[in-house]
Amino acid sequence: MITPARYTELLGLAGQLCRSAEAGVDLGTIAELLRTSLELPICVFSEVDFAKGLTIGYGWPETVFTDDLMTEATTRNARGHPLVRHYVLSGDLTPLEITDTVSMRQWRSSREGSDLYETVGVLHHLAVPLTAPAGAMRSFALSRGRERFTAQDRAFVERLHPLLVALDEQHRRAVPSHLTPRERDVLGLLRRGLSRRAMARRLGISQRTVDKHLENVYRKLSVPDRMAAVRFGRERRTPSDLAL
Repeated sequence: MITPARYTELLGLAGQLCRSAEAGVDLGTIAELLRTSLELPICVFSEVDFAKGLTIGYGWPETVFTDDLMTEATTRNARGHPLVRHYVLSGDLTPLEITDTVSMRQWRSSREGSDLYETVGVLHHLAVPLTAPAGAMRSFALSRGRERFTAQDRAFVERLHPLLVALDEQHRRAVPSHLTPRERDVLGLLRRGLSRRAMARRLGISQRTVDKHLENVYRKLSVPDRMAAVRFGRERRTPSDLAL
């Protein structure tokens, strides 16, 4: 059961997310709100699709956990990670801890558990899955070092989870599906007129990383510049996207 104080915090976070959605919510916004609300050292977003050979990882704060670092860690560990296997095989959307699938002793002694502890210093993971195609996984991983997640933490995440799924689905409808999650975020912010510096602040990444994602967006959309990318997005919006 959620305490009155925790429930008030939950309502506040839900309100922040809804206000963000008015300007277009993105993965970085969700990750930072979850990370600060639960006082986490790191929040990760991973997308895995073995059939397509796709493994992507992003970490916040990005100044500590770079895209390259997290993608490499995701690639090394995805196939053997108990939570990744569970979500890829089942299509389940239930938030789960690592200890819902294996014991902590098994996890700590596993190659994947040891590698992630050595790479980012965390043992405890609480997955917050989002909608994904069959045979794929898209999920936030809320992570801590040796401190366990409490029943209150889990109740907090479970109550917030349906809103996160809905906001993510709304955001994904507004951008081309062949872009990576980070590229979709950057394109969405580009449409709303944010500068490169403002995008970097909003997403919690460096301006140099923003530039790299913009280059990829332009290449994948076959457009020469910022204005052409914005026009591309506007021309392909569906009526349901106008709510953004």
